Amino acid sequence: MNSQSTGNSPGPICCSGKRRRRGPWAVVVVCLVALSPAMGAAADPAGGEAWEALPSHGADADPVVPRRLRDEISRASASAAGRGGMAARLAAVLQAPDLTPEAALFVCRELARVGDDTSLPALVPWLRSGDTRRVDLARTALEGIGTAAARQALREALPHSEGNARLGIVRSIGVLRDVQAVPALDGMREAADPVLQEAVLLALAEIGTPAAAAAVRRAGPPAAADRARTDALLLAAQRLFAGGHGEAAGEICAELWEAPLDRRDRAAALQGMARSRHPATAAALRQAIDDRNATLAGTAAGLLRIVDMPEVLAGIVADLDALTPVAQTRVLEVLGERGAREYAGAAAEWLSAADEGVRGAAIRALGAI
Repeated sequence: MNSQSTGNSPGPICCSGKRRRRGPWAVVVVCLVALSPAMGAAADPAGGEAWEALPSHGADADPVVPRRLRDEISRASASAAGRGGMAARLAAVLQAPDLTPEAALFVCRELARVGDDTSLPALVPWLRSGDTRRVDLARTALEGIGTAAARQALREALPHSEGNARLGIVRSIGVLRDVQAVPALDGMREAADPVLQEAVLLALAEIGTPAAAAAVRRAGPPAAADRARTDALLLAAQRLFAGGHGEAAGEICAELWEAPLDRRDRAAALQGMARSRHPATAAALRQAIDDRNATLAGTAAGLLRIVDMPEVLAGIVADLDALTPVAQTRVLEVLGERGAREYAGAAAEWLSAADEGVRGAAIRALGAI
C-alpha cells in the first residue's frame, strides 16, 4: 500500500499507533496560524511607515502607530547612540508643518523620556510661541530632559511669556528647582494675578535654598485663610531640612507657630521647631501640651516622647502644677513611656493628686519607671 498521505488521509499516527482524526477546527487553526504574519503586517505598519504616519496621526487614527513607535523608541534607547537617534527623529517630527495635536502630545511625551540638549532647538520656539498648548507641551518635554540647558531655556522664556503660559513656565522652573531662577521669581512675588503669586511662592519653596526660602518669607507671614503662603512656607522648611539648613527651617517654623493658623499647620510648625532645636521649642511645647485641641496636644506629647531635648522636658515637669489635669496626665504618661528614672520623685508627688486621671497616670508612670 502507498504510504504517501492523500487528501482523504484520516490524519497522522499518534504514539499509540492509532491514527488521529484532524477535525474541522484543526484546519481552521492551521489556516489562521498561516495567515497571522500577513494579517499582522497589514495591521501593524512597518517602522518607517509609522514614522511617516505620525505627523498626521489624529484622535480617530489607528492606535497601532504610536504603540509601535513607543516600543521602537524604548528598544533603541537602550544605548546612548540609539537614544540620541530617537531624540533627533522626534525633534524632526515636531517641526512638521501639519502636526496634529495628538502627534505633538506623543512627541513631547517621548522627548521627556529620551530627549537631550539637541532637542532644544525644536522645543524652544514652542516654549516662546505664546500658545498655551504648545508652551505646556514644550515645558513638559523640558522637565523630562532636566539638564542645565533645559533649565536655562525655561528661565530665559519667562520674560517672553504671559498669562497661563507664564504660569506653566513658573511651575516647571519649580519642578526643576532652578537655583538661578530665584532672582527672577523673587521679582514676581507681587504679581497682580493671585494664581501666579501662588505659583511663584511654591516654585521658590520647591527650589528650597536659603535664598529661595528668604524670598518666600519676604512675602510676609500667612493669614488664617492664606493657604498658598502657608503651604509655601511649610514646603520651604521641608526643602531646607533636606538640604541641611535646619536652622533656617526652624526660623520659618517658629514664624508659622506664631501665625493665626489652624491646629494642623501649627502642629507641623511645632514638629519643625523641635527638629531644628529652635530656642522657642520649650515654650511652644509647654503651650501645646495644654491645648484643648487633641491634634496639637497629641503632637506635643509625641515630640516629648522622642525628642532629645532633656532641658525642655525638665522645664515642663518643673511647671507641672501650672498645667490642667489633662495636660498633667499627658506629661506623666510621657515620663512612663520614656522610662525616665530621674523623674520618679516628681511622678510620686502626683500619687495623691485630686484628679483620678492624674493619679492613675502617676501610678502607671512609676510602674514603667
